[in-house]
Amino acid sequence: MHTCLDDVAKNSSTPLAIIKSLLKQGDKKVKQAIAARADLPIDMIIELALDFKLHMMNALGQNTYVGANVLHILANHGTLRVRQMVARHPNTPQALLVDAVSEPELCRFVAENPSAEENLLYQLAQSNQHEVLEAIAKNPSTKAKVLKYIAETRSHDLLVAQHNHANRELLEQVMWRLAIDERLSVRKYVVKHPYTPIDILKMWVRKEPQLRVWIAQNQSLPVDMLEPLARDASPQVRLAVACNPSTPSSVLEQLSFDAEVEVRRAVASNIKTPGNVLEVLVKDWQCSTFVAQNPNTPVRVLEYLARLTGFNWLLLACLHIQTLQ
Repeated sequence: MHTCLDDVAKNSSTPLAIIKSLLKQGDKKVKQAIAARADLPIDMIIELALDFKLHMMNALGQNTYVGANVLHILANHGTLRVRQMVARHPNTPQALLVDAVSEPELCRFVAENPSAEENLLYQLAQSNQHEVLEAIAKNPSTKAKVLKYIAETRSHDLLVAQHNHANRELLEQVMWRLAIDERLSVRKYVVKHPYTPIDILKMWVRKEPQLRVWIAQNQSLPVDMLEPLARDASPQVRLAVACNPSTPSSVLEQLSFDAEVEVRRAVASNIKTPGNVLEVLVKDWQCSTFVAQNPNTPVRVLEYLARLTGFNWLLLACLHIQTLQ
C-alpha cells in the first residue's frame, strides 16, 4: 500500500533528509515531534523557531536538548523570532539573558524564562510593562520578593495569588483586593483559598449567601464557622461541609442524621468520620456502600458487611482485606 512516507523515503537518503521532508509537509503534530528531538541541526532549529504556531506554543523552549552553545550562536541571529526563542529558552546562559533585556522586544520572553535569576526578573518588573509583569507572574521560578513588587502594581493580583512562591502575608493582602472583584469566578477562588482572611469569609457568609456553598469547601474554616454552615437551609451547603476533609468529627456526627441522603453519604465517605458514626451509618442501606469504601471504617463494621447476603458486600470488604487479616 502506497503512503506519503513512501514518497518521502524515495526522495531521501538519510534520516535527516527524511525529517526535513516531513517538516516541509507542514503537519503541526509532526512539527511538534520534530521540535522535541535531541538531534536537531542548527539550521532546522532556526526553521522551527520561525514557525509562528510553534513559536506561540514555545515548542523549542521545551526541548532541553538544545544546548547553551547553540543558543549562544543564535542569540545574535538577524531574525527577531529566533532571538525571542533564545530569550525564553531555559538553557540560555544568564549572561545572554542580561544582554537580551536591552532589546525591548525580548523583555517579555526573558520574563517568562524559568532560568532567569531573581535580580533580573526584579529589574524587568520595574519597567511596569503589562505583558512583562504578566510573564513574570506566570513564571514558576519567580520569588516572593518579585511577586511582592508585582502585587504593588495591583495589575495581576489573581496571577500572584495562584503562584506557589507567594507567602502568606502577601496572599492575605491580595485576597482583600480580590474580594471586591465582582466576577463570580474570582470570588469562588477567594472563598476556597486556604489563606483568605477569615474576616472576608465571615462577612460573605452573612451578606453573600450564594457563596456559602463554596465557603463551606474551604479547608481552613474554623469550627465556629463550620457548625452553623452544617445547619444551613441549603442541602448543597450542608453537603459541602460533609465533604470537607477539615470538618471535625462532632460536626460530621451531626450531619450523619441529615434528612438528605447525599449529605449522609458524604459523611460516610469522609475520612475524618469517626468509627462510631460509621457504625451507625452502615445500618442505613443508602450509605452502606460508602461506609464499606471508607479507609477509616473499623474492622468490626467491615466484618458485619462481609456477612450480609444478597449484596456484593464481600467484594467491597475486600478493599480492606489487609485490615481484616
